[in-house]
Amino acid sequence: MKGHILFINPNPRLEDQFGIFKKLSNVIPPLGVAYIGAVLEKNGFTCSFIDGGIVKDWIKKIGCQLKQKDVLAVYITSTSMAFGMAIRAAKAIKAIDKRIPVVVGGAHISELPNDLLSCEEIDYGVVGEGEMPGLQIANALAKGDRELKGISGLVWRNNGGVIVEPLACLTSLDDLPLPAWHLFSGWRNYSHSPIHVKRQPSAHLVTSRYCPMGCKFCTTEVSRKSYRAMSPERVIDQLKAMQRQFCIKDVRFFDDSFTLNKKRTIAICDTMLKEGIDISWACLTRVDCVDKELLTLMKKAGCWQILIGPQSGDERILKEMKTGFSKNDVYSAVETAHSVGLSIRADYIIGYPGETVDSIEATYKFACELNTDLAEFNIFVPYPGTPVYFEIKDKGELIHEDYTKYTTVATSRKDFRPYTPPGISSEQLISYFFKFHKQYYLRPRYISSILVSSIRNGFIQNLIKCAPLLFATFKKN
Repeated sequence: MKGHILFINPNPRLEDQFGIFKKLSNVIPPLGVAYIGAVLEKNGFTCSFIDGGIVKDWIKKIGCQLKQKDVLAVYITSTSMAFGMAIRAAKAIKAIDKRIPVVVGGAHISELPNDLLSCEEIDYGVVGEGEMPGLQIANALAKGDRELKGISGLVWRNNGGVIVEPLACLTSLDDLPLPAWHLFSGWRNYSHSPIHVKRQPSAHLVTSRYCPMGCKFCTTEVSRKSYRAMSPERVIDQLKAMQRQFCIKDVRFFDDSFTLNKKRTIAICDTMLKEGIDISWACLTRVDCVDKELLTLMKKAGCWQILIGPQSGDERILKEMKTGFSKNDVYSAVETAHSVGLSIRADYIIGYPGETVDSIEATYKFACELNTDLAEFNIFVPYPGTPVYFEIKDKGELIHEDYTKYTTVATSRKDFRPYTPPGISSEQLISYFFKFHKQYYLRPRYISSILVSSIRNGFIQNLIKCAPLLFATFKKN
C-alpha cells in the first residue's frame, strides 16, 4: 500500500448547529469524503475517518489513530462554522507528530483561502473539488515530496501570503468510483430526522455539482460556471449499490437543484420505474425548474417530497437576492406540487440586507398562504465568500466574524448574530425566529392539512414520532 490517509470532519455539536431543533435535525456524513476516499483507495491508498459530530472525545481519537497507523497525511474538511475546530484538530495532530502534513479542504477554505495563514499547523489548503487534488497530494507525499506545488486548487504559503493554484474541475462525474461508504460504517451512526424521510434506513446522494444561478447569498460562487451532472445511468448504479450494500429504502438528493436538467430527471425517473427500484426519495429544487409533467412523473417514480426556497414574501427582497424568480413562480410551483400530491418543504430567509419589519412579516404571511408541509424560517447569515458577504463587509456592517455563530437558527434567546439589517436588532430577529415557527405549526389550517397530507403520502407514522418532539420544542421556547 502507498500510505494511509486519515480524514477528519470537525463537526460542531448538534445544539450549536440547530439549537432548539437538534432532536429534529439530520445527522449525516460529509459525502465528499466518501468520494475522495474512493479515489484514493482505487489508487492503492488506505483511508479511515473520524467524525467530530458523532464521536465523543474525537480529539483523543485522532491521537489513537496517529499512534496505531502509519499516517501519510491528515485531510480535514471544514465549513466556516467548524473552522475553529479544524484549527484545534490541526494543533492536536502537530502536537503528536510535527512531520504529518495537514491539509484542509471544504467550504471555508474554498471561499477564504487566505485563512490558511491563521494557523501555522495547517500545511496546505484545497479549493473546490477534492478528488483529484487529494490524490495528487497523496501521490506526491508517498514519493517523499514535501514541497507541493502545481496541484489543481492547492493553497500554499509564499512570502507571508498564499498562492492558490488554478482550479480544474472534473469534466465527468461518471468517472468517479462509487463512494467509499464503508468509511461511514454503512450509515450505522447516522440518521435523517423522521420529519425528513419516509422510510429507514435512509441516506443521501449528490448527483450534480454546483448551481449556475446567481443568488447572492449562496456559497457556490467559486464554481458557478461549472455545473455538471452524473448521467441517469450512473445515478441508477449508485441507487442500486446503496440498496444492495446497505438495504437503503429512502434517499434525499442534496443536489443544489436536482431538476435543473429536466431531460436528465425524466430519464432517471423512467429508469427507476422500468427497473422497479423500490426507493422513496426527496430532492432539492427551484420553483422555476418544475412543472406538472415532471412532478407527476417524479411522484410516480417514488418521489414524495420536494424542498424549495421561496426565500421571501417581498418582491423587492427577492430582487435584492437575485433569485431569478417571483412570488407568482412560487405560488405556481406550490400549487402544482400540491395538486400532484407531493409533500413540500419551504425554506425562508429573514433578516436579509434591505429587510424591514414589514418585509419580514410579509414573508411569514406568504408562508401561511402557501401552507407547505414544512416551513423553515432561517435567520440570514453572510457566509464567507458569497457576494452579499463582501457587500456587507465593504459597508462595514459585518458585526463579527466568530464563525461558530454563523448558523441560520437561533441557538438561544441570547444568540449574537453576525449581521442585522439597519433598524432591526438581533433580539428582534431571534424573536421572529421563535415566533414564526411556533405560530406556523400551531395553526388550525396547518394541523388539518398536514394530517391529510401525511395520510396521503404514507407519512403518518413519522408524523406521530415527530409531533411530540415539535410540541415539546415550542413549549420550552
